[in-house]
Amino acid sequence: MTTTATDRDTFLALRRVGIGGSDVSAVIGISPWATPLDVFLEKKGRAESKPESEPMWWGSHQEPLLAMRYEILTGRTVVPAGEMLTHPDEPWAVGNLDGRVEGDPSRIIELKTTRWASPEEWGPSGTDEVPLHYITQVQWYLWLAGAEVCDVVALLGGSETRIYEVPRDDALIAQLVERCRAFWRDHVLADIPPGPTTSAEAFKVWPQNTGDMRVATTDDLQLLDERGKLKTEISDKQHLLDKVELGIKSSIGDADGLADEDGAVRCTWKAQTSKRLDSKRFKAEAGDTYNAFLKETRSRVLRVKEVRP
Repeated sequence: MTTTATDRDTFLALRRVGIGGSDVSAVIGISPWATPLDVFLEKKGRAESKPESEPMWWGSHQEPLLAMRYEILTGRTVVPAGEMLTHPDEPWAVGNLDGRVEGDPSRIIELKTTRWASPEEWGPSGTDEVPLHYITQVQWYLWLAGAEVCDVVALLGGSETRIYEVPRDDALIAQLVERCRAFWRDHVLADIPPGPTTSAEAFKVWPQNTGDMRVATTDDLQLLDERGKLKTEISDKQHLLDKVELGIKSSIGDADGLADEDGAVRCTWKAQTSKRLDSKRFKAEAGDTYNAFLKETRSRVLRVKEVRP
């Protein structure tokens, strides 16, 4: 059994104080959009606010139409959930359902929109072959709702509806709950950020240096050597890429581009004009006005010194 809350303020409050279905894939490190550190910063109220993107806006506004299409294709009636679920034994576990099937408490609905359908991720309609990061979300909702199956209704490319039937997997649910419980306890409640998963995230975890130097370990020195080798490989590849692009541009010459024998455009090389602020001139002529528009930002720059034999 679960408890529900439909009030909007309650929904927003619960979103901050628990792990939701869309957080699960990020917590376990398989989300294409977020990392464990992103989830941590959001739950602690330290994440930068981001405006709603175009795909997000269209996705949310297409959900009623997608639910209607599901009803037409299946003959079932969708009851829009609009409810936040919390698990009675795990109060940190929350989730927001898209809908339920009227008269069938064992079946819930999840609505998805995507601009393209990768055959490696989205299988044929009628199967359970949906992207793994959605599988974790669906299993989370099945657990919270006490349901047995979730119909994932996907609008692919804006014009194709596929319906996937994902059954409950208690073994997977147990693993997800264990991982998310540990994350909530060891990171969110303990206020200890998880380790960064990208080089760019390192600054979020360690934004300030102390002025001290640490003695490099054998592993540290190996990483520095690997970095040097990769930089050399990248430089060599960049040089080869430049030669290839020079060949393409030489073939185009003063034309617009290249097309194959059927007339399909393969590439273009066209002149374009852009306008940029002349910062040096602005600084020289605007004086105090230029200084008033300066914005201070902080960062840490990794500089590696070459060791010469």
